[in-house]
Amino acid sequence: MKGLASSEVSGAVRAVLPLITAMLLAAPARAGDDDIVQIRQGADALWRTLESMPYAADGQGAPVFTFEFSECPHSQALYRDWTGQLEGVQLRHMFYAVSRRSANEMTALARSRDAADYRAFMDGTKAAPLADDPRLAAAEYNRNVADFNAIMKPLDAVVEPTLRANGVMSGNLISPTLIWREGDAVFASGGYDQAHMARVVERVLASAATGAAPTPAPTGPGPAPAAGGAGPDVVGIRLGMTQAEAVAAIRAYKPGLAIQEHTTEITIQDSNRQPLIVDRYVSEVWGDWNQSVRGYRNGEPIEKLVVVFASPPAAHVVQYVERDIRYVSNDGLAPDVLLASIRDKYGEPTRASSEGRTLLWQYGAPPLNASQFRRWVGSSEVTGRRTSAAYRSPMFPTVGPDMPKNVLQMNDDGISFRFAGQEHVDAGRSLGVHVTPHGQGTSHFRTLLTEGVMAIGSTRYATQQMANAALDEHEQALRQAALKRKGPAL
Repeated sequence: MKGLASSEVSGAVRAVLPLITAMLLAAPARAGDDDIVQIRQGADALWRTLESMPYAADGQGAPVFTFEFSECPHSQALYRDWTGQLEGVQLRHMFYAVSRRSANEMTALARSRDAADYRAFMDGTKAAPLADDPRLAAAEYNRNVADFNAIMKPLDAVVEPTLRANGVMSGNLISPTLIWREGDAVFASGGYDQAHMARVVERVLASAATGAAPTPAPTGPGPAPAAGGAGPDVVGIRLGMTQAEAVAAIRAYKPGLAIQEHTTEITIQDSNRQPLIVDRYVSEVWGDWNQSVRGYRNGEPIEKLVVVFASPPAAHVVQYVERDIRYVSNDGLAPDVLLASIRDKYGEPTRASSEGRTLLWQYGAPPLNASQFRRWVGSSEVTGRRTSAAYRSPMFPTVGPDMPKNVLQMNDDGISFRFAGQEHVDAGRSLGVHVTPHGQGTSHFRTLLTEGVMAIGSTRYATQQMANAALDEHEQALRQAALKRKGPAL
């Protein structure tokens, strides 16, 4: 995994020192119901990211995530007013770095995940050790780097951009920031006063007691996105489906398709430079209809389905669907007929190219403007090309027994994989269709349905944390084994 070097940790702390005063002033002394904002863009990715981050849980019940730091007077007021006073609500505390002290406390709390440490830091009865102490052993220092990054990386990559996109904040993170669920909806609020917090608690408890309340659908074309297999589909396959559900949908669509499963191995290198296998999982399912498949008749369209699943510890649900159809004769549907049928199914697109043959639908995300859409078309061309530094999975090879297995390598660049069509669709989900006419009929069309960058990024961070935990356990076993060895005779 890529972490911060010693100078980078110190630099990160120094970089936020000037923000202390700004942060204290930016956090409003009072907050009211007008400050409660529903997260409409990237809500699912935000929530998954929060759950993957290391927090200290205080209490039992419906979760409320908090971002704060012990030097903030409004966080101190929240701590004094509500610690030990809540029933049916669990506060999940996370510190974030705005000073050297808060960076040390953030790192220590991310390590221990202990509410007693949270209280001790807030009370000032405990001082966190220096996270970037140069006297630390390399293993301990690297572990601190990982704990530091476990908060700051997802905060920078997912949490803060999502809060800004939804209007919760315009600049720096506000202390304290609260994030919670009411049914299927995610809400956030920045700042603190006692009456406002009481209202938040009331809403959380009411939602927990009554179950999921109806929530307004996000604005934009098409159905609102939802987890668990809701939203737009490609031949019955939806984002959020499990592997079994996706395979059942493929078989229902065309029973004769040749179905192949592709397994990915997640590895990380230990201190002895040996690969540690963290997990194996089915990362892709392919469905093929071509000349090599029994039942195929010459002249029929050649078709390929590629379904990509989220990596562990996520629930191995569908994150990406690609459908590619190529006609081998001029008997294909006319482009206008095909495009009309696509619009009948999915409705009017969010964006369409000038010639009308490349269409984009966005769900739960702000629409791309014309310039962004041109870059989206140019970068992905809705062609299904996937680029990767560490994720080997060719798109349209002739699969044979000598094909190397996929490896999701936790290397110096972390996990690095991208899917076509997501380059400029950060939040929500997107569906792209591209039709290429040839002669009297359509020779080729491709459909891509994918999670946005934020959702895939949150899965990546969760996988990195899982690998870190496995590595820590493995290294501890190596140390214990080394202690049991007898030294050489002197």
